[in-house]
Amino acid sequence: MSTPFSLRAELKGVEVAPGVTLRYWQAGAGRVLVMLPGLGHAASLYKYQLEGLCNEFRVIALDPRGHGESDKPERGYNYHTLAKDLDGFLRALDLNDVTILGHSGGCKIILTYLELYGDSRLRAIVFSDDSPCHLR
Repeated sequence: MSTPFSLRAELKGVEVAPGVTLRYWQAGAGRVLVMLPGLGHAASLYKYQLEGLCNEFRVIALDPRGHGESDKPERGYNYHTLAKDLDGFLRALDLNDVTILGHSGGCKIILTYLELYGDSRLRAIVFSDDSPCHLR
C-alpha cells in the first residue's frame, strides 16, 4: 500500500472494541498531537501538517471508525461511540498530556469525549473549521 505521507510516517493500528481497529499515521517524537479529520474524511487530510510538525512533535493522524484505513463495522457511527473509540485509543497507547486537534465532525467527537471522559488526558484542544488540506 502506498502512503500519502513521507517515508517517516508509519501506519499503525490499535483495537478499541471487539472487531474495531483504528488505524493511524504517526511520525516524530516528543509532545503528542492527535489530529481527527471531519466525518467522511481520512487522516490523510493531515499529510502536510504531519510533515511540517513531526520534527517537533509526535504527530498522530487518526482515522476514526469507518474512515480511511480504520475498520468499517456495520454499527457505531454515533458521536457517543466515536468518543468511546477515542478514549480507547488514548488508553491503549497510554497517551497523556495530549494536544488534540479536530476538524468539523472531529470537533464534535472531541466535545462528546469531554462530556463523557473529561480532560484529564488532554493538554490542549484545537478546533478547526477550515479544511486543513490547503494549509502547509
